Amino acid sequence: MSKKKKLTLLLIAVLVVAVTGFTFAAQYATADHTKKVSLNTLGISLVQTADKSLTKAKNEDSTPSDHAKVSYNNVIPGKTINEKLAVKTDADSQPAYIRVTATRYWVDKEGKKVEKTDGEEGYLNPEAIEISTENHDNWKIFLDKDDPEVVYFYYLLPVNPGSETTNLMDSFKVNEKYADNDYADMSTRIDFFAEGVQQSAGKDAILASWGTNVTLDDSGKIIDIQEQ
Repeated sequence: MSKKKKLTLLLIAVLVVAVTGFTFAAQYATADHTKKVSLNTLGISLVQTADKSLTKAKNEDSTPSDHAKVSYNNVIPGKTINEKLAVKTDADSQPAYIRVTATRYWVDKEGKKVEKTDGEEGYLNPEAIEISTENHDNWKIFLDKDDPEVVYFYYLLPVNPGSETTNLMDSFKVNEKYADNDYADMSTRIDFFAEGVQQSAGKDAILASWGTNVTLDDSGKIIDIQEQ
């Protein structure tokens, strides 16, 4: 079973102690964000910072809580978009280990996901959407072995209440080698999904919740990750 399928099953697992949702979309031009959705007492939320240099035509349509839409003009393949994303815990939460799953894919002019698979006519490579993380000391990143759309980000340090991780995404771009007619007028989308496991539950809970074996040092830092 792929990690993507396992992630769906984890939603009903007892040891999944926090789930948050965040959506990020961009069309060489547009981004659509769900900024914060906290679903239980761990109080984990994803914090997004837009690229202000590209918001000459910024259009926000949001409620006071969790949804914002930002539009960008004149962004081309190869152009770095400095969207930043981190994870924050509420002051009354519990210390937690954090994993974020990013799913990259293409959307057509009608707003529908391009479902073609590799080898089919009309296939659009999700790996053309490149996420950049500057701080690799704190984040360990894995590509899903079975699904090129999916990238996993593990934060190596337990996150204390009222604290924020370093950025798991500092920027993204569409690789310039994909600037051809097949990709013209298409949109990119990156969906982010964050989970937390209480630090006190330890590595056994991480294995039960995420299907991942970790090794912890005496301070509680994750020093090795073995995905199943």
